[in-house]
Amino acid sequence: MAKMDTICRTKNQGGLGMINTKHMNDSLLVKWIWKILKGPNTIWYKLLKAKYMPSGNFFCSKVRGSSQFWQGIHKVKHLFKWGAIHKVGNDLNTFFWYDIWLNDTPRKHNFLICTA
Repeated sequence: MAKMDTICRTKNQGGLGMINTKHMNDSLLVKWIWKILKGPNTIWYKLLKAKYMPSGNFFCSKVRGSSQFWQGIHKVKHLFKWGAIHKVGNDLNTFFWYDIWLNDTPRKHNFLICTA
């Protein structure tokens, strides 16, 4: 029995050259996030917005009780955030403590806030 990592290597590296379906699925789900954030004026976007994003923000939408598709998109949103460049505009989609600004962690993990 061969591991999936070995099978998915290129032929010149000893593999079979197969596509890793896990990576492909993650890539396609990240592409859906990109499409959602572009906010096209299409029927599928209006449906997703009405059902899952009443506030209009994908990253603040609820996951619990949603479809497998929506849950899958939320499972890969960290991949989107790692590869995306966020342009701070009107601050509606900017979350200072929760967005990743530097390195790989959000600001909330770098600072300890004490309330007395």
